[in-house]
Amino acid sequence: MSKRTITPFMLFGVVWLAVVAVSWFFFPGWQTTPGGIWTLAGLSAVGVLAFLKGAVDYFKGFNEITNPSETKPISPVSPSNQIGAASQSGDGTNVIVQGGNVTILPSPHEKHEPHDTIGFIPPFKGETYVHRGKIEDDVRQFLKNGGTGAIVGLHAPGGLGKTELAKHAAEDLEADFKDGILWIDVGEKKPYQVVGDMLMKLGVQTQPGATFEQQKNELRHVLKEHCFLVILDDVRADALESLADYLPPKPCSALVTSRIQQIGGVQKTFPLDHMTPEQAKELLEAVLGEDVVNAEKEMAEKLAVRCAFNPLALEIAARRIRQLQGINKPIARYFEMAQARFRELKMEGDPRWNMEFVFDLSYNDLSAEDQKRFRALAVFAPTGFSPAAAAHLWGLDESGAGEVLSRFQNLSLILPVKGDFIRYRLHDLLDEYAEEKLKKDKKEEGEVFGRLVNWLVDLFKQNSQADLSNAPEVGLEFENLAKSANWLVASQNGDVLAELIYWSDNWLKMFNFYSDLLIWSKKAIGFGISKKEMEANVLQAIGDVQQFRKEMDAALE
Repeated sequence: MSKRTITPFMLFGVVWLAVVAVSWFFFPGWQTTPGGIWTLAGLSAVGVLAFLKGAVDYFKGFNEITNPSETKPISPVSPSNQIGAASQSGDGTNVIVQGGNVTILPSPHEKHEPHDTIGFIPPFKGETYVHRGKIEDDVRQFLKNGGTGAIVGLHAPGGLGKTELAKHAAEDLEADFKDGILWIDVGEKKPYQVVGDMLMKLGVQTQPGATFEQQKNELRHVLKEHCFLVILDDVRADALESLADYLPPKPCSALVTSRIQQIGGVQKTFPLDHMTPEQAKELLEAVLGEDVVNAEKEMAEKLAVRCAFNPLALEIAARRIRQLQGINKPIARYFEMAQARFRELKMEGDPRWNMEFVFDLSYNDLSAEDQKRFRALAVFAPTGFSPAAAAHLWGLDESGAGEVLSRFQNLSLILPVKGDFIRYRLHDLLDEYAEEKLKKDKKEEGEVFGRLVNWLVDLFKQNSQADLSNAPEVGLEFENLAKSANWLVASQNGDVLAELIYWSDNWLKMFNFYSDLLIWSKKAIGFGISKKEMEANVLQAIGDVQQFRKEMDAALE
């Protein structure tokens, strides 16, 4: 009710009592009619009750005007041009409009403390948590000792436990921040949405039609007056662009988790890596029990390697193995399935327990062009690839390819390979993930492998004389050569396989790849080689291998 008015029940009661009174005075027959007195009394009671009901509504409406509450209806609010800006309804109640969603803020008449409404720490996803060693201690110590704007970025590909580590750090440090924890799930939100969430959870009201700049200033002012530990979880590219706009000033501290490695504005970055073998064993024992793990100790160790010591993959495996308990050697049974198919690293019913879904979060953030480039990297062996090879696959010059590789490394999709030459490889388990993506389009797969074979043939042509002193980088490509040759075998392409064998022949012999050379050569002959000269070369390679084996056997005798 927006103003004080006579309610319909009050009006009805007055009119009704007036009619009863007129009937009493102008029609005295009621007084002598049997039951007449009681009839008038009943009619009078109806009028009195109606009036009292109206009076209650009247004073209730008056009380709403003088004592407004946040739960009463508010007049409709149209989204302003400043998306995410705070506005006011007709009765003064503050709201925040974000993408068409209206959020009611506490009434200005109520006393409100910011820490009463800040975000709670989300529940833990796993059944157990394994301490991550030095990095976890360093993160906590850094935040605790700082307490004055210490900003930390954790980066890693999906499933390595960034969020879980942040939850444990927040729980342990909550007592060190007098105003509590402000937890914000960032994800795909835009900067204005992040600022709007923070304002809402802090219970902060801004002026009607406030601009984004005004909202940021208000947020900084409030944070400066309090001591929060701010957790910005899963910061992605959109929110990262304006991260400095909502990182808290002193005396607050903040912990940023992200797959993106280069996080501007943070004081220190802690790279979260995979688990150690000891941590992996502890996790498996926590879910399966020590007796089960110790009964298949060697197989448990192999399983940890298969899971790339990824905490999420390991816990998925442990939960799946627990479903197999009662079967003889459950760890070995599950290992056979997981070894054969990457898709086995999942639990039904919840996509968060699915490594493919977790990796999709990073993959889907890429542009269509970058998704295609990422899929193409699946043709390389786990030993890695050179920037020149990637450039050839993508049809870019090395400068353009370098920009893409830098972007992929920043998104934790690829890792540098240790050594004397600049080389990269797909992040753990992502090689299988990318391979599954590539295999969905056989035409695309054939085109990418074809480009890799062409690059390898050109490389060996330019270095036909096997000499590591002049071309040491060639010796790093044998795993890629083997993968390409095996793909040509599967494709039954005798002509291209013969050409690859011919130009790499000297190198294969120098590194004693005689067995592979013999298998590929025989396969090429079996598939058929259209050029007689090339066929003769392959037959010569077979003869060389057979002669080598005779000499080896003679030497052994």
